[in-house]
Order: sequence, then C-alpha cells, then structure tokens
Amino acid sequence: MSRSAEDGWDRERGSALMLVPATVLILIVLAALAVDAAIVFSGERRIADAAAAAANDAAVAALSGAAFQRCGRLRIDPSAAAAVARESFTLSADGLEATPSVTVRPGPTGEAVEVGVSAQGTVETIFSPALPGGVSVRTVDATAVVTAEIDPALRGRPSPTCGQFERNTEEER
Repeated sequence: MSRSAEDGWDRERGSALMLVPATVLILIVLAALAVDAAIVFSGERRIADAAAAAANDAAVAALSGAAFQRCGRLRIDPSAAAAVARESFTLSADGLEATPSVTVRPGPTGEAVEVGVSAQGTVETIFSPALPGGVSVRTVDATAVVTAEIDPALRGRPSPTCGQFERNTEEER
C-alpha cells in the first residue's frame, strides 16, 4: 500500500530539514561553551603552576643555611620568602592578571617549615559574553604549599653549644 496526499504524507515532508539548522545552532553554542571552559581551565592551571613555582622558589631561596648548619633547624625569613615568591610568580604568570599572597608557618612537625602561595586572578572568556547571562571575565584561584623538612637519613645532631653541626655516624643510625 502506498501513501497518498490524502493520508497527510505531503504535510510532513521537509520537517526534518527544519530541525537541521536548530541542531547546528545548538552544536555551535555547546562548542563555544566548551572553548570558554577550556580557556578558564587553562588560566587556572597557569595560575596554579605559577603559585607552585613561586612557593618552591621562596622555600629554597629564603632558607637560612647558617641556622641549619649551626643548630640543625630550618628557618625561613618570611620577608625574603615573600619577595622571592612575588618575583617568581610575576615571571611565571606571564601575561596573567593575578595577585599572590605568601604565608610562612611552622609545618606539621617541629622540624618542617611550610611556604604557601595563594593567587587569585582573572581570565577573559571569548564566547560567553555573546550568550544571555554570560560573563566576559571569570575569577580563578589556586594555592600551593611547599613543606621544607630535614631528610631523616641526612639529619645530624647539633653540638651541645649549637655551634658546629655534626653528621651522624653509621653506628648511631
């Protein structure tokens, strides 16, 4: 049995053709949102990487070698750590608008020191402003914490006067 115009076949012809432009428009909007999400994620990763590099640089550069050699203790100069972290962050976060904050505090054990760098910045999106309710700038933030501690295998004992640092011998281990 064949369909005829009386059955309404002619009225439905071409309806799928009307759905194609709507489907293409939906796919373009979804692709635009995916691109903006990737841009925001990339900006967040760049800020996180810059914060981690700044925390690491600050912990190494501001470590007092004299305090470690004399008394076997880790000491970090907070002002030096902050200056090094800000400079390192600025160099690492090339082109990003972000502001870091630096904290130096005792670590979980008495012989460790933590240097933390938190940063908050903005990332500009490309397609979101064209959508209803879309924003042109997203705020992203990241935190990195570096813990400086003495390796137990390399730990020595300070002399009674806290003068010369003596390395453990094999018999003492």
